[in-house]
Amino acid sequence: MAEQYRRTTHLEMIQGVISRMGANSLQCKTWAMTIFAALSVIILGSDNSRSVLFASPCVIIILIVFWWLDAWYLQMERLFRHLYDDIRTKDLPENFAEVEDPYNMSFKGYTEQSVLRIMFSRSAWPVYLVPILITFTMWVAFVIVCLLKNAIIWGSFCQI
Repeated sequence: MAEQYRRTTHLEMIQGVISRMGANSLQCKTWAMTIFAALSVIILGSDNSRSVLFASPCVIIILIVFWWLDAWYLQMERLFRHLYDDIRTKDLPENFAEVEDPYNMSFKGYTEQSVLRIMFSRSAWPVYLVPILITFTMWVAFVIVCLLKNAIIWGSFCQI
């Protein structure tokens, strides 16, 4: 005999996924800021100019990757919220035993903003764009200082 469908169980399953997506999004922000802070301290404390010239772009790339991943988790969370609302408000068929997969977790058929658009939402862009601009500014300032000291000559880097 088939198990009887319980809407609350289905909604709890979807809510669990939504919670995990939110937690993953927060973890992306946490890891990005931790890596940014650690690498910034290493860059600013280094005597080797190569570390500044090459590590700064690496920090920016890492921040962009975490920014994209955070936006992807936010997109998945929003899609599962659409599924949650649909299950919550949908009328159940009279003969539910004929339904092939009553605990369906597919969000196909729902649409949400693109990951790129979510990257520039109010909840994402300040967290990532500010550290990217700080890192870029540190890199540009270092290059300007090296150029003003006239120390960059065909492969030798400024030694501050």
